[in-house]
Amino acid sequence: GEQVYYALPEPWREIIANVGGEFIPLPEELQLRRSSRQAHLSHDTRISILPYAMADQAPRVVPGLVSLVHALAPDCLVFNELDLCARLLARLTGIRAVGFRTFHGLAHRIPSAPSRAGALLAFTQEAERTFAQFATEHGLGSLGEVRSEVIDPTIVFVAEVFQADRQAFDDRYVFVGPSL
Repeated sequence: GEQVYYALPEPWREIIANVGGEFIPLPEELQLRRSSRQAHLSHDTRISILPYAMADQAPRVVPGLVSLVHALAPDCLVFNELDLCARLLARLTGIRAVGFRTFHGLAHRIPSAPSRAGALLAFTQEAERTFAQFATEHGLGSLGEVRSEVIDPTIVFVAEVFQADRQAFDDRYVFVGPSL
């Protein structure tokens, strides 16, 4: 009986309609953009700089997301715990957050910074500066603080018995098993 909104790019409309959710088209200006500057990088390197790419784009994306969420007035926000912009949205709006974790990695492991040299070093440093300015203006904390915060609760889509280093997960993590 709950109303569930999904704010996503247009290609998701049919999928969301098929599961009974209410599709909210996410305007292009509120979507994260892929940079052609990173096309030559390996998959692993692109993954390792993803937090920096989100941090770099947060000042452009997050204010519009705040407006969108205020217009919808949801009771809570549910998002992938790796989504930096969603974490910022929860902090800025004060709306209850529920994280979901779709992987079985270690509890408090923050991926190490990518091997940074040359253009990659310049990109990550600029992203850190951009984020720091935005975070300071909005009282959000450092990039490391925002990324490492455990959302309470965080739903884990892994059976508890299969979770590596299970003892490191406290009662903020709710194990529900795999999503099918």
